[in-house]
Amino acid sequence: MNNITSFPLPFHANNSSPSPNTHERDGLTLWFAVMLSISSIGILCNALLITVIARSQKLRSGTGFLILNLSFTCIAMCTLNYPVHVILVYGHHFWFTPHPNACTLAHYFTVMTTYANNWSEACLGVNRFVATILPHQYRTFTMWQACLSMGIFTWLIGALSLIPFCTREVGYFTTSSQGQCGLLATTKLGTWLVSFNSYAPYVVVGTAVLSILSKMARRKVRSVGVEPVVTCEKRSRTTDNARQQKLMYRRQINIAGMLLLCFIFNIATTLPMSLLNTFYYELYNRIPLLRLWMRIFVLIQYSFTPMIFFGCNKDYRQGLRNLTGHRAARNNGAPTNTQGLDRMSLHKDAFVSTSASKKLKGSF
Repeated sequence: MNNITSFPLPFHANNSSPSPNTHERDGLTLWFAVMLSISSIGILCNALLITVIARSQKLRSGTGFLILNLSFTCIAMCTLNYPVHVILVYGHHFWFTPHPNACTLAHYFTVMTTYANNWSEACLGVNRFVATILPHQYRTFTMWQACLSMGIFTWLIGALSLIPFCTREVGYFTTSSQGQCGLLATTKLGTWLVSFNSYAPYVVVGTAVLSILSKMARRKVRSVGVEPVVTCEKRSRTTDNARQQKLMYRRQINIAGMLLLCFIFNIATTLPMSLLNTFYYELYNRIPLLRLWMRIFVLIQYSFTPMIFFGCNKDYRQGLRNLTGHRAARNNGAPTNTQGLDRMSLHKDAFVSTSASKKLKGSF
């Protein structure tokens, strides 16, 4: 989730390319290499997560479809949007002069994907909210029609919100002196559109996480107390129900923790640029390279978000192990179940033959 990429920044419509000195040239070259390296890592991480989800029917259903849509937004940022941004900035100084409308096209898709990422996390939070607070409605909410509608919504809301900026009715896309693309709102409606798509998903995710944690805390408090006396006939059934409820409770805690970690990680990666742009505006505007390096934190968000899903969910970790072949390698080093059964059969045959020989000796 990102609330900075498309917010009004200190950009100026200036397509003249300055002649950088040696220090600036080295800084731009290093920035170019770091950005492309992080983008490559992000492509790998998101591609692994998408492949793991696509290979498992269990992971594709319900929440998995929303996570898959979120991963598509992240891999789009790492594959197309940020590499194009890096090439435009670096080429602005050393290779070519970008077309005046290059930022209108390139940054439109960047901001649209950013909004899709924001609303994908919001839909994921709503999904978990329904699963915990309204469990009886969860089956209807996770039908493929509902999931597909939410996926289309995440992309459509950003695409429609940016059309007035393309026509320059509420704002326009601009280029800074460094060749960096930006979105500048010139009316109250433009500011509202940018703010709504940037901050409303934060409110949705935060509300969902707090509601889930509050519900689980109240359930934990109610479960503490004297256990009711049960008869022997009902003890087995009660134990099975308690085990199922415990597994469901752990799953809800796991997913709520995953949402909370994503929420904190997104805030941590967008906070540096937000603080500089808000409280250190002159410094942020006076040092062009600083504006470029702050983009790295946002790119880290899109590149390493899959690590949170792999770290918090054992199903994704198991799918990754199956994909990389670790499970097959582990089975090659240990006897399989078939080998164990064959070994037991040999011991049984030996035991039978020994018993038969003893009976024959006793008969003689």
